[in-house]
Amino acid sequence: MNLSEINQVQAVNQITQEHIQIMENMLNNGQRAEVYIYYAQLNPSAADQLMMQSQITTYSGVLGGAALMGNYNAKINDLINYNLNLDDFSKNMIKGMLNKIESEVVIKGNSGLLSANDIQASDQGVWADQNMLEYYPGNYQLSLDLFDGDIVSNTNIVQDSDNFTSSLVGIALGKRESEFSSVTYNKSEYNGFTFYENKDTGRTEGVFPNSGKEAFFNNYIYNGTPPEEKLVIRSELQKYMGADGKSGESIYDNENILNDVDVKSIFKEALEKKLGMSFTNEAYDSVSRVVSNNADLKFTDSYAIQPGQTISDLAHTMGMSEQELIDLNPFLIEEGRISADGNFILIKANDANGNGGDKLVVPADKAALLDARYKNVETNEDGTASVSVNESGEAEEKTATESLTEAVNQDNGLTAQQNTQNWFQLAGETLSGWWNDATTFIRDAASFLADITGISTVAGWISDA
Repeated sequence: MNLSEINQVQAVNQITQEHIQIMENMLNNGQRAEVYIYYAQLNPSAADQLMMQSQITTYSGVLGGAALMGNYNAKINDLINYNLNLDDFSKNMIKGMLNKIESEVVIKGNSGLLSANDIQASDQGVWADQNMLEYYPGNYQLSLDLFDGDIVSNTNIVQDSDNFTSSLVGIALGKRESEFSSVTYNKSEYNGFTFYENKDTGRTEGVFPNSGKEAFFNNYIYNGTPPEEKLVIRSELQKYMGADGKSGESIYDNENILNDVDVKSIFKEALEKKLGMSFTNEAYDSVSRVVSNNADLKFTDSYAIQPGQTISDLAHTMGMSEQELIDLNPFLIEEGRISADGNFILIKANDANGNGGDKLVVPADKAALLDARYKNVETNEDGTASVSVNESGEAEEKTATESLTEAVNQDNGLTAQQNTQNWFQLAGETLSGWWNDATTFIRDAASFLADITGISTVAGWISDA
């Protein structure tokens, strides 16, 4: 069964022997990822766990790389019990899950729809059978924090920091989407994932989420072609572990891979790449502490200061306190930008060419509030409104502030108050047909007016609109 056929499979209330046989056939054909993907279609309540394991078994992205290194750590710590190659170990994990499903269906008379916890328990059982439960990478939940890689344990089983460190090093060694050539692989997308299926073998060899934390890390740690040294390290590691079909003599037969990779540099490099900024080690550590201690500020972006903007205005627009924004930007303190009484903070805006200004670190999920662009409303001579277009016939986009400012200042014989009221009314009528988020556009414009004229005045100007 190929991916396009699996995509047609519907969720069920009962797993049957036929379902189990299909998954066993896939496994015997070397289609490890397909087993997880197929079962996720049948059992969507456990899809998150199953799709995560499809990434792990194909060594894809941050999860696949972390699992590869987690297994490496287990092997070097217990060579006697870790006596099989990683591909076979991965196959045994799936066998364990299928045995659990069959037991639930045949012996217990249950649905066979395992929960995520059931699947994790099955995996732990396979590691226990190898007498290696304390080294099972799934004993720990990796908090893949972009900034400092804080680790949070989710079990009472033996806690070994080496397990954590090795898995974190591995996140930079997983497969990347850029490695999958259209000549060799069929690419498909569904259910929020991108899949790469080998045209010759029919096996899925790459699984990448299109959203969520894993996608975020894949995009900023794995964008572009892997550096040569990472490819060498991965290849040698795969040979040592017997992973992804690799075998043979490896440099890691006699050397510890942890000597080759600096885990902190991985996160620092990813942060600088995403924000387009360079950090001293001290500044990096400062931002790292702020973000790791505030769940609402986990993912960040950079924002170029525009003329007339202040820290107070920016913080207010994003629904943050000034102190939170300052904490994310330690250079304001380091460079003496804050007055002694704390009432004045110096930030530098871009010049007319968009250069020379400061960049602030801001929460990514709130950055859009600072410069959101919308289809621009244009008032016609007959008093109607339309969405303006450029020379190419594409809808012209402007911020709500830009659009409203132009409307208010037009030379048409009307007062600013009249132009404002007309703009709000026409924007509501026009955008409701052109764009399904007109209320956000108008709200942003109202917020702009409130800042420059006062709430009560704005309420009076737009009450009829």
